[in-house]
Parts: sequence; C-alpha cells; structure tokens
Amino acid sequence: MCELSEVCPPKIGAITEPIKQVNLIKIFIDGPEVSLNDVQKQQLEKQIFTISNDNNRMGYRLNETIDNELSSILTSAVLPGTVQLTPSGKLIILMRDCQVTGGYPRILQLTETSINQLSQKTTNQSIKFKSILI
Repeated sequence: MCELSEVCPPKIGAITEPIKQVNLIKIFIDGPEVSLNDVQKQQLEKQIFTISNDNNRMGYRLNETIDNELSSILTSAVLPGTVQLTPSGKLIILMRDCQVTGGYPRILQLTETSINQLSQKTTNQSIKFKSILI
C-alpha cells in the first residue's frame, strides 16, 4: 500500500483522466450568413471547444457557446464542414452524412482536411478554430 507522500501507480482497472490534446480545425471561408461581429470572431478563435456527447456521422455539437444575435434563416443548402450557429449560441459542425438543408445561420466552412481530422475526435475531446487564407 502506498503512503500519501509517495507517487502510487494506478490500480489495475482504475480510470485515469486522458491528457487533453487540442487540434486546430482550419476554416477556409466564412459562411454565407457570416455577419459575426469582432467579439464573436475573437471568441471563435480564442475559445477551446469540446465535443459534446451528441455527435455522430451527421454532425458534432460543441459544448461551449458564443454570443449569438443572428436570426434564423430560411432553409438553405448545407455541405459537410458547414458550421451552424444555433439560437442558444452552440455550434453544430456538419459531417459527411449531414442533411442537405438547414435553418441555422451558416457561419463557417471547414477545409476537407479539417473535416477528416474532426471525424477522428470523440466526446469530450477539444478543438480550436483557426482561419486560413486561400
């Protein structure tokens, strides 16, 4: 048995907390309804987002929120990699099996590589957005 002052090895079967690794998810264009103000844009680039447990091949919802003053839109076409902003400020990233239309503002579009990287992530893993120029 270990004393409190010693570093003890984990017990067999003990659950250990994984080290959080943050992947940069690259954004190559603003979405059609991008009318984000400077504060929202800064939030997007500075905030570390975690993937909620509501994720699948259709889309990933993120736990953290950003300020949202945008109105809903008429149903419009969406693509894999489209990032939608819900009225509550939560982000939904549409994945490979996403629907073909959506009614939330489309604020960002991810690169193909970023969609592939994101598809390897699971619940509670972290991502951070990074704008790139084409």
